[in-house]
Amino acid sequence: MSEHWESVPLNLIVLQIINKRDGLI
Repeated sequence: MSEHWESVPLNLIVLQIINKRDGLI
């Protein structure tokens, strides 16, 4: 279960980075 949770946050972080970039543009 721990491994599965770790994979979820990583995807969320990536999405957040993309959203931030969109806001800057």
